[in-house]
Amino acid sequence: MIEVVVRRIGNDAGGSEIVGISCKGHSHYGGGGDDIVCASVSTLMDALETGLRDANAHGWFRVARVSVVVDYECNGTSYTWSGGDKLWPLFETIALSLKRLAGEYPEDVSFAELRGE
Repeated sequence: MIEVVVRRIGNDAGGSEIVGISCKGHSHYGGGGDDIVCASVSTLMDALETGLRDANAHGWFRVARVSVVVDYECNGTSYTWSGGDKLWPLFETIALSLKRLAGEYPEDVSFAELRGE
């Protein structure tokens, strides 16, 4: 199973903002090369990384800090950041898409949101 965790913190407007998304595991939905669930999650995480890197590289929006951790043993990737408040549409879109995948494939993807200060 792929475990997705979205981390949020409270913001000044009384809502919350996403400050990290991590995924680990494998869905085993299909055989080698045929796992559409794993491919979907991987594509979304790649899109997140591309958005974070390109926003900084091209100077569109500055993200103060980006941390990427890849764990090949548990097939996991974790992205955390700070100062990316103008990129919230990207973060929310990725999180909602991952949540939707978990709803469509509940035996293959779990989704959790953690809220903190």
